[in-house]
Amino acid sequence: MITLDTMKAFAEHPSQEAQREVFEALTKDGGYLQAYTVRQALKSRGVQVSDDIGAFVREDYEARGVAVAADLLEEHSVLEDAALVETILLEKLGAAAEDARMRLGLADCVTGRCCIWPMLRA
Repeated sequence: MITLDTMKAFAEHPSQEAQREVFEALTKDGGYLQAYTVRQALKSRGVQVSDDIGAFVREDYEARGVAVAADLLEEHSVLEDAALVETILLEKLGAAAEDARMRLGLADCVTGRCCIWPMLRA
């Protein structure tokens, strides 16, 4: 038996394929479906575009030709390739850190002990 809360938990992810995979995995041993276990399992299936990380990487994610699992409500759409989301996130954060390093005049600093180290210790 599936409760209304459990059905709502499944409905939070737009991909029917992901819903089916989670359903099969959670019911494989005849276990009882709980809404919170469904949410946890589906959360690992991607990043919602309304999340801070999803909003930050979405443009680059789509530019790489990867489809977004669309939902009727845009904020519930999901970036399903979590590995790609992480790769893009690390690239963007690395580029931002490099820009800050250049802007702050730390371009010649390669290690933590760079030209401002004596000033920081004072």
